[in-house]
Amino acid sequence: MLRGGIIHAYPSLPVPPEILPGDTVQHPDLRTMLCAWMQIGDKTLPQNPDAILKPIKSFLHSVHLSDVLNGGKDFRFRVIGVAVFPGLEENQTGRLISQHPDPGISLRFTALMQKTVEIRAPVRGLSKRITDHISRDFLIESLWLPFGTNDEVKQIMSMAVFSPLSTSPLP
Repeated sequence: MLRGGIIHAYPSLPVPPEILPGDTVQHPDLRTMLCAWMQIGDKTLPQNPDAILKPIKSFLHSVHLSDVLNGGKDFRFRVIGVAVFPGLEENQTGRLISQHPDPGISLRFTALMQKTVEIRAPVRGLSKRITDHISRDFLIESLWLPFGTNDEVKQIMSMAVFSPLSTSPLP
């Protein structure tokens, strides 16, 4: 699919995510990430991020960090792990989420990040990634963690885990 001049090998349909409280995450890696976030006292992204990065080091390849723009109207990818967008030919670092070449990703990420900004608390997402290749269809459980102050979320860190849609144990 072509969007904004970038080809995505397996574009997904824009299916809205289910948005749940962050403390309901089930996957062990997401629970580890949530626990690491909870250890950070003031919830600003630390200058020395060892407190959050050390416990999640083994799965950093699946983590991304985005800046919140215009009070949550849009978001810009700041750091993206190499496993975040398989099948996407062009690096999205520095790009707006609203301009992501996969319409499903753009819709899901925007909805989940806007909710994170709105409630200023962790958010769990359950999403269906539907493509025209059944081998690329997944149920995605994700965790979205806010960083900033009590009044304003400035950055969001997230990670997703994928289960084949046909065999997923999650509802």
